[in-house]
Amino acid sequence: MAENNSEKDNNAELERLAADELIKEAKTLAKIAKVEGALGWKKRRILRTNKIFLHQTLKRTVNANKMKNTIKK
Repeated sequence: MAENNSEKDNNAELERLAADELIKEAKTLAKIAKVEGALGWKKRRILRTNKIFLHQTLKRTVNANKMKNTIKK
């Protein structure tokens, strides 16, 4: 009988913790919705890096720095 009460207490505690967590999450999402609008809760899509553009930009920057160093000497 004591085990049954203990189990009920554990279940009640878990339900209370789950409810608290849901309320906390709802409050956070409400703040986000106020700032960013109704779809603010949606995860943002991570854009991929344009590797060709990045490579060319870095290559040109390195070459430009080499030219500056050569001219200064």
